[in-house]
Amino acid sequence: MLVTLQRRTLMASVIALLIIIMMTVLLLVQFSRTVSATAAINDQLSPAADASSALTLEQANANLALADATLLDRGDSVQAYRSSIGQATTLLGEIDVAIKDEEVSLSQLVTAARAAQQEWVDRAGNPIVAALDAGRRTRAMKLIASDAVQTSYAAMTTASRDLSHAINMRRDEAVASANGFATLLGIILVLICVVITAMVAFFVLGVQRWVLVPLSSIRHDLTRAAREPGHSHPVRNVGPPELMALAKDGEQLRRELVKEIDEAHAARTALMQDAPLVAAMRSELSAPPIPNFEELAIAGMSMAFEGVIAGDWWEVIEQDDGSVILMIADVSGHDPVAGVTALRVRSIMRSSLAGGEGITKAIERSAESMNKDGHFVTALVFSINPDRSVLTWCNAGHVPGFVVTFEGRVHRCMPTGPIISSLGGSWETQSVEFSAGDSLLCYTDGLVEIDDVQWDDDALASYLEGVDAMVRCDPEELIAKVLSYVRHRARVWNRDDVTVMAASRLL
Repeated sequence: MLVTLQRRTLMASVIALLIIIMMTVLLLVQFSRTVSATAAINDQLSPAADASSALTLEQANANLALADATLLDRGDSVQAYRSSIGQATTLLGEIDVAIKDEEVSLSQLVTAARAAQQEWVDRAGNPIVAALDAGRRTRAMKLIASDAVQTSYAAMTTASRDLSHAINMRRDEAVASANGFATLLGIILVLICVVITAMVAFFVLGVQRWVLVPLSSIRHDLTRAAREPGHSHPVRNVGPPELMALAKDGEQLRRELVKEIDEAHAARTALMQDAPLVAAMRSELSAPPIPNFEELAIAGMSMAFEGVIAGDWWEVIEQDDGSVILMIADVSGHDPVAGVTALRVRSIMRSSLAGGEGITKAIERSAESMNKDGHFVTALVFSINPDRSVLTWCNAGHVPGFVVTFEGRVHRCMPTGPIISSLGGSWETQSVEFSAGDSLLCYTDGLVEIDDVQWDDDALASYLEGVDAMVRCDPEELIAKVLSYVRHRARVWNRDDVTVMAASRLL
């Protein structure tokens, strides 16, 4: 009988729980003894020590603020003085509360520090502030330089340092007395760590044997089934029953996909036999192979809404100067005439861009060819400069594209001119920085034409911000994620031709 992964996990958890309970009881006994020894340190002496250190700093800040207000005539320094001396008074109160159960000598030092501070405030702070408020800056300067003020400040700082030193000494004594308990507690913790390490090792080995190895086998079979011609490699049932069920589902999915592929192949064969012109148009509108670029990764896909000819297309063109052109366009309509328009406009833009002309010139030439055409075209054309640091675009009435930085900030590539039609128009370009790890995503409106009244481009922008940076750096994976996200949100999808293109500058 096969033991399920759930049963194995339950048995291991029960054993681990019993061991943890035993070790916890032992730990709590020693811990309670250590806590009683360290409570005074944590609850009284450490806060008092921190407050005494801050007290000296606040008193120094108060003196400095007073000097700034007097010598530099900085009005905001008076408020800074009041804030610092008020904070120092608060800290003295906190110290007094923290050490209430400690030695009487500490309380006496707190009283002395409070008296010394009040003496300085009475001799320096209040008179100087009063003089400044009355506009008697010369009087204030004489006061701050007087021996009485300097003496009172020295007495205040000395009393505060004595208090801080006494508290730190008392804390060190308490820490030393607690070290004996802590040493024994440390030995117990070492034993617990050894036991936990053994448990973790057992858990890791169990996960490796019961989960990771079977998953690796299933993944290997799925990869071979996806990549090998004919997709005939079977997915074997391995591992505990849960993973065997997963492998069985994967094998069923492979069989269904093979069936669909065979049917699609048969349909396409019939298309090639019965409609060679349509097949030729479809082949011509398909994206050519993407050139290899050292610093760029590019991917794209097109899906026709009706038949096999889409009015959308995308393309990648490398110019002689090393620039890379990325182009995506959408022709209105789905009829064969729309396909002819797509072929004509694409041919014009391809030849113009391949000849080294700018992206606005290519769009203008395309618009000139639309004089007697009842359709219109939207296009989004990008140019990445030879060193791949700048992305320039021209948007002819197309839906915005997105440039996403490695950190997840989204920049929209908004329209920079009208749609391409018989009405003509003028277009301009805009640019954005394109750094290592940045990504580009553009698409035709068929991607977001879903039966959801709340859908807008902001939803896709928000989704892109949340996608892991390493996923955005893989254009094929990014396109797959976006398609899955949109289809999951939509109640009705694929209402129009869909084309998506992505690119990223490699790290």
